[in-house]
Amino acid sequence: MLILGVVGFLGQNFRIFAEPESGEETLVDFYSIIQITFQKNMEIAASRFDIEAAKYQFQRFERNLSEFVPFIIETNADRDLESYEDGSHRISDTEDQAAASVGFEKEFFDGKKISASSGVRMSSDGNGDNGHPFIGAEMKFPLFSSFTTLKRVTERSFEESELLSAWLDFIDTVRDSISDSHEAYVEVEEAAGIRLLIDRAIEDLETILDSPFIIERENDRLQLEDEIQAYQTERVNVLGDVDASIIELMETLGLNEVTLDDLRRFGMINDSDFYGKHYVESDLEWLTQEATENDVEIRVLNVARDNAELKKELAKKGKWDILGNLSAEYDFAERGDDLRRKSGYQVGLGFSIQRNDPKLLLLSMRQAGAEIKRFSAQIEWRERKVKHLIQRRVSQARSTMELIESLQRSRTLRQSVFTQKLKSYLAGEDTVENLIKARDSLFDTEENIVERHADFYQTVIELDVASGFYFKQLGDLVDSIGESYSSARMGNSFSDS
Repeated sequence: MLILGVVGFLGQNFRIFAEPESGEETLVDFYSIIQITFQKNMEIAASRFDIEAAKYQFQRFERNLSEFVPFIIETNADRDLESYEDGSHRISDTEDQAAASVGFEKEFFDGKKISASSGVRMSSDGNGDNGHPFIGAEMKFPLFSSFTTLKRVTERSFEESELLSAWLDFIDTVRDSISDSHEAYVEVEEAAGIRLLIDRAIEDLETILDSPFIIERENDRLQLEDEIQAYQTERVNVLGDVDASIIELMETLGLNEVTLDDLRRFGMINDSDFYGKHYVESDLEWLTQEATENDVEIRVLNVARDNAELKKELAKKGKWDILGNLSAEYDFAERGDDLRRKSGYQVGLGFSIQRNDPKLLLLSMRQAGAEIKRFSAQIEWRERKVKHLIQRRVSQARSTMELIESLQRSRTLRQSVFTQKLKSYLAGEDTVENLIKARDSLFDTEENIVERHADFYQTVIELDVASGFYFKQLGDLVDSIGESYSSARMGNSFSDS
């Protein structure tokens, strides 16, 4: 019965980690970690508020450049005195005028300006006192102009740069925080897997130790007990690693409590759908293309380059400013001592032409050209970095998979060796030393498999970082924050960048 029990235990389909029971609710795995870290991690939250602060600073500065004055009260009073000679007499005519109005004024980013007001005018002369209400409006607008827009786009460059810097810091923080959570998760699972292997080895040895066969073999019993003690000592060390890794995982996730029961065990690479499977099975060119499209840093840099190109285009067109002016005013019928009742309107139309400083325009073009080259270089560097990193890590992941498959074949052989040694020992045909050695050899191979799986998943984490996988999973959550940077692109949405 002893032989059948041990052989049956070892002959079960080998799993490094226990599978969750049917219906068990899983809290933490590779996928949920992405969402949890993004929503709970305090470093990400702080970086998100940095973006918000930079966004408000950007909007405040832009508001200063396109100000809206919702309430304007204007009053004025003047006296006209006219003196002339009529024959031998000098005649003087005096007219007093006063006006009060209330209105608003709105200035736009591209140089347009509109204003409107309504009020009352009063006049007094030798014929009596008169007064009438009036309404008026004025609009100034660029007919052919880009210089005003260029000036304002250039003036906001510092705030734009601050917002860009906040966005890139946010991207780095998200990538680093989630990858740290994934790495802590792998470390927990690696330590937990080794602990499980130790428990199995102890169980095997204790089962042999409880056999009636050992009662009369004191030396064998002592050797088995010594071996069990060695495994138990190692188990204490591994439990310390588990606890330390769980604390680190809690910190990176931003959760107050995490236990092993909250974690979903990840399986072996020969499972039907292991995490990172698409990296080792997909075409490298397709992976690189996907990574480039998903990379938020590249998207943000493209937005920045588009802004620089806009500045350069505005500088090219900014040699002349041609501004139109349209005004209208309507005076309602007068009322007063004058028996006549008059009303009327005034309409004005005009334009102005301005030749702008060519040296300033040239410097603006050169500055924009340098910015375009800088952002283009950053984009190219990032694309190359992503491509080369994916190539290296995919090759490393495939190599690790081959090593794991080789170790699994070795484990099958060493399990057979241990099973045979156990049969021989219980039959009195082999020594306890050889039996213990065979069990240690099996444990070493199984431990090596666990460690190589951890290496594989660490490589997958690096591929996730390089390919922008986190941001693809987060989707609209990141795009909604990205809209705070899109305003720097003169109205184009971030999702279209």
